[in-house]
Amino acid sequence: MSACRRRTRLFVRRHPSLLVRAALVLLLVVHAALLFQ
Repeated sequence: MSACRRRTRLFVRRHPSLLVRAALVLLLVVHAALLFQ
């Protein structure tokens, strides 16, 4: 668990824009799911 977190932190440091993009996609999916419920 801790190793996975460490890996994630390193990934975030190297690719911050990818994380932002993933968060936006997640928000869009949740919004769409709420709309089409």
